[in-house]
Amino acid sequence: MTHTRDLDIRIGQWMDSHRGALISMVQEFIQLSSINSPPTGGEKTAQNVLGHWFRQLGLTVDEYDINLVPGIREHPAWRELGRDYDNRPNVMACLQGGGAGPSLLFTGHIDTVGLCEDELWQHRPFAGDFDGESIFGLGAFDMKGGLVAGMMAIRCLVELGVRLTGSLYFESVVDEEYGGANATLAGRLRYPHIDGAILMEPTNLRIANGHLNTSVWNLAVRGHAGRSFSGELTINPAKTLINMVQWLGEFFTSRGYDESKPAGSAWEIDRIHAGPSVEFMGTRVPPSASVTFWVEGQVEDNPDILGQMADHLNRRYDPGTYELVPVIPPLWGSQIASDHPLVAVVQQSMRLWDGDDTVITAPFACDGAMFNRHSQTPLVILGPQGGNAHSADEFVQVESLVTLSKVLACTAVEWCKGF
Repeated sequence: MTHTRDLDIRIGQWMDSHRGALISMVQEFIQLSSINSPPTGGEKTAQNVLGHWFRQLGLTVDEYDINLVPGIREHPAWRELGRDYDNRPNVMACLQGGGAGPSLLFTGHIDTVGLCEDELWQHRPFAGDFDGESIFGLGAFDMKGGLVAGMMAIRCLVELGVRLTGSLYFESVVDEEYGGANATLAGRLRYPHIDGAILMEPTNLRIANGHLNTSVWNLAVRGHAGRSFSGELTINPAKTLINMVQWLGEFFTSRGYDESKPAGSAWEIDRIHAGPSVEFMGTRVPPSASVTFWVEGQVEDNPDILGQMADHLNRRYDPGTYELVPVIPPLWGSQIASDHPLVAVVQQSMRLWDGDDTVITAPFACDGAMFNRHSQTPLVILGPQGGNAHSADEFVQVESLVTLSKVLACTAVEWCKGF
């Protein structure tokens, strides 16, 4: 440890005394809807507020259009998603260091998934209700709480007058949900020389040196529609699809996919469709049926498993009777060494606040590969405790945010050589 224990104590006292401000900030950002609705997104207002907050704190702020980042669409990691990035700026704030020490980035995404019509919220999704322990709302856990923890860590260092030798950055990107990662790639191209990064995705206060991969697929089956009133031949694609999904389940089981295991490979059905949705009830065998499902695999596995799935299906089904296509380009997992110097510094900071310093693989996919596979900036993932991500009554636990803010601030002081 290069700084004094006295500074750690002052950081802890400052965070404890600003607990109310942290709660209010999380509530404010929940109340600012930033839903990602591909191909567009509504992140701009929240990004503008975030940028203004950092300017008021005295930091240099760069709000930029990712379309204008040189070479981004030609980069091999660019994801062809058909997204519209107009009026969806990334935000990068910088607390300039006083020397040539290592730099650090706190990073995350401001966008959230959308609301499902059939989800029953007990807490209004944009209210930011606080029950004394947790804050509820869309994006509270994934990942506005984590973003605010990083913001408060930087405010703490500024108001305590901590001087950093290396620069400390804060990044808020758009379009991470629904398999997006182009905005994160833009940040790596625009700021290629940052020495380390912490992504505040919700790891339940566990230090992650890596994350899973993901892919999303659509399987469609054609049938022969109608009713057999006069002996006509009908082929029900929904029945065929049910059998095909069960057969795919055997494919995944044989390869060790098990959603019950933490950080394990898993596959989940997202939606199933057959027949016209506008009719009161079905009156015929439908002409087609389809299922959309997503897959998460281990860090180093190739997420493009189209060929393997097709080979398995073709053992039982004629390849001309179905179509299996990716919904988004597969997204790779990534990791850094568990004994990487940045991991060690985060572990040290966790121990200061009696946290668990065990290193894990984050049990989800994210945009981390844009760091670990496509930049010189190594990434650690560390975020708050909470639950119900992407579903009703999403929540983040406040005490975990306070602890996270302390860990982030102490990590910045140690990594950036502060005093």
